[in-house]
Amino acid sequence: MFTLKVRDKFSAAHKLVGYPGDCANLHGHTWKVEVVISGYCLNDLEMLVDFRNVKRIMKEAIDPLDHSYLNEVLEIDLPTAEYLAWYIYSIISSKLDGLDLPEDIKLKEVTVWESDNACVTYDEVEYE
Repeated sequence: MFTLKVRDKFSAAHKLVGYPGDCANLHGHTWKVEVVISGYCLNDLEMLVDFRNVKRIMKEAIDPLDHSYLNEVLEIDLPTAEYLAWYIYSIISSKLDGLDLPEDIKLKEVTVWESDNACVTYDEVEYE
């Protein structure tokens, strides 16, 4: 199996309404995002997916968030790293579907860091 990873970042402010601590106040992060795609089939160019396509899709997903106030843009009170990982995963997943890739090529996970030492990963693997 091949695993492709692409990273990018964006800057945005948020506050966690009702959180019992400093994060209830308006503050910002430089959010780092990593997208992981996996599969077995390579295309005619011996690529899983062209990095250029993944970078473009990732940019389309995070550009609307860059230099924004996430509570307003996402219209939620709790724009946590968990929510952002799910949100970005959802957008990238739907855009990858538009590339008409082989069935075995899947978005495996999206990881969002709110700092160098704290991140969350979202995937859609079913756990038992």
